[in-house]
Amino acid sequence: YISHEIRTPLNTVHLGLQVLLEEMTDLVDTQLYQLASDVSQFNDADSGFGISLSELKLKLEEWTQFISGIDESTEDAITVVSDLLDFDKASNGMLSLERGIHNMYSLIHDTIKPFEIQAKSKN
Repeated sequence: YISHEIRTPLNTVHLGLQVLLEEMTDLVDTQLYQLASDVSQFNDADSGFGISLSELKLKLEEWTQFISGIDESTEDAITVVSDLLDFDKASNGMLSLERGIHNMYSLIHDTIKPFEIQAKSKN
């Protein structure tokens, strides 16, 4: 018998990544512009990190995409654990199956998306 508690740490990571993504999105979308005294000077304004605000914005957007990929993989791991739990239920005769309609394009897209960053880095 597999414990349902195996999902708890994964859900915690998933929720933590969601909060981090929200904060980073807010930082990229609003707070960086507030650092520049003149929005027209944004591209050349110093971030305080040795790069311009526009370069910092690009880096943060890159990290946001990276963290989003990790979050999607975490969601996939939660799905796998849930499937294992369902299999455990089925093997113990405690699971009923339902028919449903599935979007094959979405399923394939979600399957290959975690490999997108790695593939882009290799051209």
